[in-house]
Amino acid sequence: MVQLPVHGGYARLRSFAQRDLMRSLRLFFVVSLAVCSLVLTIQIAHMGIGVAATLGCAAVQVLVLTLHAVEFRRAAPLPVRWDLLELSAVLFVFSQVTDVTPVVNTLFMPVLFRAAIGSLPRLLLSQAGYLGVWLIAVAMPWQVKPIVGAMISLPISGLMVYITRTLMTKLQEQQKAQNALLEGVLTELPFPVVVADTAGAVALANPAAKDLIGWPEAGVPNLDELRLQDLEGLPIDLRTVVAESADGAHRQQLEVRLVRADGSTVRVVVQTVPLATGLTRGRSMVLALRDVTAQRAYEEHLHSAAYVDLLTGLPNRRMLSERLTLVHDSGIPYAVLLIDLNDFKLVNDTLGHAIGDELLTGMARRIRRAVNETATVARLGGDEFAVLLPHATPERAEAAARAIQKSFAEPLHLTCGPLQGKAAVGFSVAEPGDTPDRVIEKADAAMYLAKPEAKRRTRTPAGTRDARG
Repeated sequence: MVQLPVHGGYARLRSFAQRDLMRSLRLFFVVSLAVCSLVLTIQIAHMGIGVAATLGCAAVQVLVLTLHAVEFRRAAPLPVRWDLLELSAVLFVFSQVTDVTPVVNTLFMPVLFRAAIGSLPRLLLSQAGYLGVWLIAVAMPWQVKPIVGAMISLPISGLMVYITRTLMTKLQEQQKAQNALLEGVLTELPFPVVVADTAGAVALANPAAKDLIGWPEAGVPNLDELRLQDLEGLPIDLRTVVAESADGAHRQQLEVRLVRADGSTVRVVVQTVPLATGLTRGRSMVLALRDVTAQRAYEEHLHSAAYVDLLTGLPNRRMLSERLTLVHDSGIPYAVLLIDLNDFKLVNDTLGHAIGDELLTGMARRIRRAVNETATVARLGGDEFAVLLPHATPERAEAAARAIQKSFAEPLHLTCGPLQGKAAVGFSVAEPGDTPDRVIEKADAAMYLAKPEAKRRTRTPAGTRDARG
């Protein structure tokens, strides 16, 4: 628990540094100047130069620190006249101390700060001013000794910081240019793209994304406003998805339901693409959204056309064949029932094909209600239907056949009025050694043994069982 604030502080510090490298560099030297000034004040207090002199030196440190704090806030040097005030105050410190070494260490910080914030001429002027004050102090009878190494290091260190700052500025400008190019490309992409950091803050959502999601054109939303569900309707925490992909070790592709701002739902494929650097303050995550609503609807239409009878909505012969093969290969005992409507051609010829379609649809509903939920009811074509009963015994198969016949006892209420449906039903239970085709052949034989007698009976290849309703 105690590590969380440290981690959060480090993350904020890193985010601050990545956001503005130059500001971070200037902040470093301002903080360093504050620390050095505090140390110098403590050292001066131990020199025994008197309370007044100690307080005067402390006031000088506050003045110098204040001037550079103002420059940090302005992100630009103060006018040159303020340098004269600063140098005069530093000269006062030289005149009071008995050991110049702590003062020299502190002298480096203002020069280095000026290298991080000012132009080269202003840096050279500042270096010359501090060296001049030092030389004046050496010339005075104040026991200030020259330190040749420090005098040489002062301008060299300032120039090195200035060169480093110049290179960092160019790198930052290049990064900004790359980010601007990236932002321009992502914005102009014709497909929806959202860029977010690992904390869930959205840095960019191009017009295509806002149009798909239903976000307003103005403002930057949050990932919490991007409501996603899996294909079973359960909510998806997009922050978790982004965090899992943030290290770049594995990208994710999810097909989900996107709940738009107006409450409507579309099917989308979400592709996560981690970026080491980008439009956010830390690592970025590109979420590419592909609307597949129309594609999935077309695929479902093709599937329905291939496996579903369009008139009745029941599985067709192809789906029945696949399920029958699956049940047979699994070793489950099963039975097949075949149902053939009586006088269906007469209905078509006398009442019209529209009434014939109503009759088929009504018969399909009754057959479906007559059997249990595990059964597969299919339309084979024309006026023929089939039922696949898994885990069936001969007794269960016969009971299902009787239930189907009983469901036809009441007339069907069609557009033309009440119409009595009639059908012949035959069934066959799979036996050892039977193939699916053989089971269907036996059921077909049983059905057609019953049909010529024009009575509502069920037949098996072994004989006849009366099933009058």
